[in-house]
Amino acid sequence: MTGIAAQYRDEVFRPAAERLGGRPLRVALTASVSFDASWGQLAALMDGHELHVPDTATWTDADRFVAWLVDRRVDSVDLTPSYLRVLTDRGLFTHDAWRPSVAVLGGEELPEPLWRELRAVDGLTAHNMYGPTECTVDSVRARLDSADTPVLGHPVSGTRAYVLDAALRPVPPGVTGELYLAGAGLSRGYLRRPGLTAQRFVADPYGPPGTRMYRTGDLARRRADGPLVFAGRADDQVKIRGHRVEPGEVEAVLTTHPHIAHAAVVARADHRGELRLAAYTVPVAGAETDPAELRSFLRRRFPAHMVPSAFTTLDALPLTPNDKLDRDALPAPDFTTTVASGRPPAPPRSGRCASCSPRCWTCPKSASTTTSSPWAATPCSPPGWRAGSATPWPSPSVCRRSWRNRRRRAWPDDCARTTRTGQRRTCPTRKRN
Repeated sequence: MTGIAAQYRDEVFRPAAERLGGRPLRVALTASVSFDASWGQLAALMDGHELHVPDTATWTDADRFVAWLVDRRVDSVDLTPSYLRVLTDRGLFTHDAWRPSVAVLGGEELPEPLWRELRAVDGLTAHNMYGPTECTVDSVRARLDSADTPVLGHPVSGTRAYVLDAALRPVPPGVTGELYLAGAGLSRGYLRRPGLTAQRFVADPYGPPGTRMYRTGDLARRRADGPLVFAGRADDQVKIRGHRVEPGEVEAVLTTHPHIAHAAVVARADHRGELRLAAYTVPVAGAETDPAELRSFLRRRFPAHMVPSAFTTLDALPLTPNDKLDRDALPAPDFTTTVASGRPPAPPRSGRCASCSPRCWTCPKSASTTTSSPWAATPCSPPGWRAGSATPWPSPSVCRRSWRNRRRRAWPDDCARTTRTGQRRTCPTRKRN
């Protein structure tokens, strides 16, 4: 706790107080004292600043909370990027009467649009804090005015940060690896969970003998000039059509669309159990979103397997009690509106074959059909075929042979062709018994 208090005193509160003429700051307590994120805010008391505590009804109502901050003339707020995005849309930094001069963000990734917007606020000093609970609150920090694009920054005093590959070897600058943290703030492990402790807290091969490091599960890369850049979660990768996809990467690009204020991209199973990407968007005030236009926007930047199959427009993204994105509360996506990517058949022959081929060239029940078969009479049907009749295949090989012959070349309109000897043969589905 002493180290956290010293860090916030030297890096956050004291520089801000000097810019305001040396007076004590008014700091809002925006987290429960049972949550480690509150420790930095409580540290304001140790440096002689005021701590203002909103009630639950005020904190959970964005409009009411903005009015409370203005009325109390609060100087410093510590929030998650998701909730600060909501407060910014409610005019937190555009109010004529008062606006905070310090913003501390943490708990989740800071999107690039919000990063740029906060950098442009006159008189605001914003900090991006990164650190899992296992490493005692904040381990890496950056001021937003230190970089044009989002970065995690540099390790705080007493902390070591490594970007390693799967063999625990350091990767070169610009190469993505897994982020490991070590130092004085590292906790001992998980209470009564030795297995998980051994999995996440491993020996530190680059520190003093006997020290350990924490495997964060976050991906990062180190820029050539030193700061760390967040690159997603190692365990958030999903496989879409055989390709590994990082939903956060798609989400980050989607938020750059001029009509999108907030976005979330998650993997969801469709009615057949296949994993697909689903996008949830909140448009900017006064704008409308067109799923087809958003899909086209992403197709110009990603391969097809990284483009979400469904787009859902929401008034606001759901948040957890800790003001992080509540992915479990997102509504079920509608995959039935997915736009087909195939081309229409070329008339007249292709169109005729396309209309009947799903019924002529497939075996719905493997070796035979059933009395409830949806097949109907088509130009390719056997003589006497009637809609709904149930004629079994002579063997499964007939289906395979039919498909092979179909691929060999397109059938004429009457689904017949001529052999080398001049004999006229019908399509294989007519050769029964």
